[in-house]
Amino acid sequence: MDPSIYNKQLPVQFPERTPFPKNAYGYPITSSQDAGVDDYFKKNQHVAGMAWGGGENGTDPASPRTIVVNPYNPNMGDPVKRDGLLKVEAARHIMGQEKISPSFGITPKQQEWRKGLGAYATDDNAFKQSIISRLIVGDEVPDATKEQKKAADDFHGKYFSKDSQWNPNPQDLRADGSQKGTGFLGVLKRPDGDVSTELSMGFDWGQGEKEIPTLVPTLNKKEVDYLLSTPPDKLHENKEMFQSIATKAVDHAKQRIKDGKPVFALPDEAPKK
Repeated sequence: MDPSIYNKQLPVQFPERTPFPKNAYGYPITSSQDAGVDDYFKKNQHVAGMAWGGGENGTDPASPRTIVVNPYNPNMGDPVKRDGLLKVEAARHIMGQEKISPSFGITPKQQEWRKGLGAYATDDNAFKQSIISRLIVGDEVPDATKEQKKAADDFHGKYFSKDSQWNPNPQDLRADGSQKGTGFLGVLKRPDGDVSTELSMGFDWGQGEKEIPTLVPTLNKKEVDYLLSTPPDKLHENKEMFQSIATKAVDHAKQRIKDGKPVFALPDEAPKK
């Protein structure tokens, strides 16, 4: 037997009961191989993951924003710890997209602490953003001030609380390239932790295929739950359920067109909180 096999570092095996998500907080999750950082993660197993794309971590500013999880980090097999990492990196993306520049100060103790955090922490704004992202998930931040905690609470309340308004990121586009909206039924939580607002599909009722939303007001609760809990490639398996949903979605779109309205919900048609 080759003794070198004992030196090989194997990826974490994620429990079947907590399947690895494909999306988190509105951002796709990219594998370390696809992102080209697998070798880096193997050599740096203490790094849990990173925000990728959109200029983060040296990526092309025009590249899609995603999150990469380190499959060699033993903590990432724990769904709670993994969700904390995903939330931290989603927060980094949001702060980058929204161009958030925290105004609070950095204490002397934090100035010392930042020296061991890596190259990104040499930038004051990136370091302050890191303080916010760590605080919102309960990670340790030495000498955290009231001003920093308030900034973290305000940020979390605006972008992550159950009552905060979801906003589509630049990758949330329809087939025609237009920006997705909050739909007729609002922002609906899926069992996998992601959200859905429109769930558009292509249908042809004699005028060529047209993309329309399937989450429409005429659906009943059972139909809505089916759309939210079923992977897109499995929707046709329950033929009766899918036919009912498709018929209602097409009828709704036809009526919208007849009334001179777009098939997708206008901003003022979203449910009021």
